[in-house]
Amino acid sequence: MKYNIIKISFLAIAFLTLNSCQKVIEIDLNQTNPQYVIIGNIADDGKPCSVEITKTINFSEANNFPKIMGAIVTLSDDKGNQEMLSEIKSGIYESKKILGVIGNTYTLTVKHDGQTFISTSKIADATPIFDVKFIEDAFGGPPGTPKDTLPNFRAIPLHPDAPNVKNFYRYIQTINEVEDKAFLIRNDNLSDGKLNAQPLFSFDAKINRGNKYQVKLMNIDEANYNYLYALTQSSGNGPGGGTTPANPPNNISGGALGYFSAHSVSVLTTIVK
Repeated sequence: MKYNIIKISFLAIAFLTLNSCQKVIEIDLNQTNPQYVIIGNIADDGKPCSVEITKTINFSEANNFPKIMGAIVTLSDDKGNQEMLSEIKSGIYESKKILGVIGNTYTLTVKHDGQTFISTSKIADATPIFDVKFIEDAFGGPPGTPKDTLPNFRAIPLHPDAPNVKNFYRYIQTINEVEDKAFLIRNDNLSDGKLNAQPLFSFDAKINRGNKYQVKLMNIDEANYNYLYALTQSSGNGPGGGTTPANPPNNISGGALGYFSAHSVSVLTTIVK
C-alpha cells in the first residue's frame, strides 16, 4: 500500500458524513431521516475533552445543522475516572476534570431522546516534530487556478516513526494564524521506523516566504484513520480514483455519524524562509 497522505475539505466531509453509518444504505437527498452527528476530541494537550452534537438536515436545506441541547454526555477512562460533561453552549459539551493522558483509553457515552451512543478511543504515544522542510510546489492547483494565487511551497514535517508499531497520523497546518480547512492523514505501512519525508498536499494552503507556519501532528487511532480514509475513497480523492459510494464505518455504536478521537499532539511553529 502506498503512503497515504490525503486531503479532504470540510465541505466534502460534511456532505459525505451525511451518508455515513455502519451499513450501506440508499439516501434520498431530498428527504432523509435526521441522524445524530457526534464530533468528540480529547488530547494530551491539557485542554478539556470537547464534544459537539448536531443532527443532519435534508440536502435541499441551508447548511445549518441543528444543535442538540440537553444531552447527557459522560466521559470515563480505564483508570476508573468518570464525569458528566457540561454544556458550555448550544450543542457543545466539555469536560472539567478528566484530561487526556498518553496510554489511557477513554469512553464517550451520549444519551438523548431515548437513544444511546458509545465510542471508545485510546491515546497513542506522542510523536515529536523535529523540524519542517519547505519545498517548491510542484503540484500546482486545480485546473484554471490563476498562477498568482498558487502556493510557492509545500511543507514536509520531519518526524520519526516508532518501529514495529502501527501508527496513524493526522496533520493540521496553520498559515499566518489561518487554519487550513483540510484533513491530511497518512499511515506508516511503507515507512515503519523511518523519518517522514512526505509533503502535505492541500489546494487550500497558500504557503509563501515570510509566512508564520504551524503544524500540529496528531497520533490518531486506527478506527479514526479508517473513517477518514473511507470518506476520501467515497469522494474519489483516494488512490485509484475512489470506489463505489458507500457509508464509511466509524467508531460510534448506536447509529450516530461522526467520530470520537483520543490522540496525542505535537506542535511546531516556524517562519517560512
